[in-house]
Amino acid sequence: MKKKYFVLSLSFLFTFLAMGKENVKWVKEKIVQVKTGNFSLPVSQQPGPLIAFGQNIVDKGEWLVLTRVDQLKAHKKSFIEVAPSVIYGINDTISLFIELPIATKFQLNNNVARGIGDLLVQCEGVVYAKETAIMANVITLVGNIGLPTSSAHTEPLIGLGGGSTTVFFGFTASHTGQDWYYFVSSGANLTTSRKGTKFGNQFLYEGGISKNICYKVDSWIFNGMIEFDGIYKQRDKINRVIDGNSGGNQLFFYPSLWFSTQRFLGQFGVSWIII
Repeated sequence: MKKKYFVLSLSFLFTFLAMGKENVKWVKEKIVQVKTGNFSLPVSQQPGPLIAFGQNIVDKGEWLVLTRVDQLKAHKKSFIEVAPSVIYGINDTISLFIELPIATKFQLNNNVARGIGDLLVQCEGVVYAKETAIMANVITLVGNIGLPTSSAHTEPLIGLGGGSTTVFFGFTASHTGQDWYYFVSSGANLTTSRKGTKFGNQFLYEGGISKNICYKVDSWIFNGMIEFDGIYKQRDKINRVIDGNSGGNQLFFYPSLWFSTQRFLGQFGVSWIII
């Protein structure tokens, strides 16, 4: 990893630790919401985004074990990925998220690749929170490191950084009410160079809105969600030469359904590329 990215990562980690101390007062004075709609279950089981990053704050000492399954299918393209992950609440305002994507079948034209992707280690911390008995407004900072555990020689590529380390910084802002939940988030994924090759940095802009369909207090929540996820990618540099056929902007539209209980949560959606 380049020295500047290493320094940025350490600075971000110390910021999270400082936030944990500053937010003790907020935790002690945390208001208990009325148990209706989106507040029918604990915070870890309340609706969240399908694809967008962050918003993984859970209570202190709580563990969530998750598995994400994605498939992207188009003409002469098929990408199937399984990503097991773990979320742990360091305290009530800071969480640790670890994910290891696995490419079960990445096919592009006649080329097929399989294997382990880049290991993701992420911290998220609350920097602002305002709560009443019927709503919660929260802003978080998110930072992660993508470790190059994938091969740099597959076609198509499996890892985001093509065998190099990536560093991500971003923020999320969300509002949760009894009936509605909505959010916006933005961040930058910075790649590093490896032997004269550097894949383009990515800039994310995301947002979504969710409506509670029905619920049962202390039992389950059922919601419908619409999510928009945009990615702007700079051009790649291959052997110190800019690839003019790389980079660009993509905007995805994701309708999904959310269902959670005290010990289970599931979300299913289908996406379309708008841009």
